[in-house]
Amino acid sequence: MRLQSSQVSGFVVAALLLLGAGSVDADSKNAPYYATPAWDQQLSTSNRFVVLPNWIDPNFPSGGAGVLDIETGLVWERSPSTETSSWTDASFHCNKLSVGNRMGWRLPTVQDLASLIDPTVSVVPLSPRAIRS
Repeated sequence: MRLQSSQVSGFVVAALLLLGAGSVDADSKNAPYYATPAWDQQLSTSNRFVVLPNWIDPNFPSGGAGVLDIETGLVWERSPSTETSSWTDASFHCNKLSVGNRMGWRLPTVQDLASLIDPTVSVVPLSPRAIRS
């Protein structure tokens, strides 16, 4: 299945915080300190992503609405929309989105999404019948 450039899957609607994780107060008793991200780090998946406990919203009243990618410094929405929409509609959705009481979200770029792919893991292609158009 090939998506047209005007379509955006629900996965792509997984908005990113425009300015990354921002600064974290090292003196706060509620928030751990995270080192400044650097592209020269290669972290294992189990060490790369941290659920942010202070990101509280109606979907996550106990916290954890955002996930910090320590390797890139990007923050991903923990529970993104799964609806398919046009690029314009998806951008509008992200622009008005509030997750963890934070605004300033954007659609991820191709490079942002590619940073999530582990090239050492082989992917088994789906059979043609499993693909819906």
